[in-house]
Amino acid sequence: MRIVLIVICCIGSLSVAHAEDEKLIPIHAFRRKTAPEMVYTIDTEEIARLKRTDGWEDRGILGLGSAKAGENLIKLQRAHRGRWHVFYTKAPAKLPTGTEVEEFDVWVWETEREDLVPVYGTSLPDWRDMVFSTDKAKIKEAVEESWNAAKIKRLDHGVMFYVKPAKPKE
Repeated sequence: MRIVLIVICCIGSLSVAHAEDEKLIPIHAFRRKTAPEMVYTIDTEEIARLKRTDGWEDRGILGLGSAKAGENLIKLQRAHRGRWHVFYTKAPAKLPTGTEVEEFDVWVWETEREDLVPVYGTSLPDWRDMVFSTDKAKIKEAVEESWNAAKIKRLDHGVMFYVKPAKPKE
């Protein structure tokens, strides 16, 4: 009888771990080659379309977010203003004229935890052209690149949120 209980407990543990993994979704990053715009998406159809569309560079997976709201999680919000995308962890109560929030159901962590990595952010002063990276040096590069190319001072937002690291491709 003990053996059966141990097996049931082990199977139950595997199911819980598998269910936890199913709640995580990859946040994909793309950059427009002809303009300084980054787009982050979780939509498989949009990912496939951007990969096929000339002018977009696949930057890989930023990290893993949660597919469901929960404790210590904040919703990553995606909006568009004309052709530009804007990203918020907390959208302002009054959005700039012409900005529309899109359906984007992914939650990220608010605070540091051992199994999470920080995501740094930089944007233009009006929050367009948001660049997220788990590498702080990439944020510094984006700030310097904007200044050198167009004398535009980007905002360095520091750590904006946390994600689970994406598993490397095997």
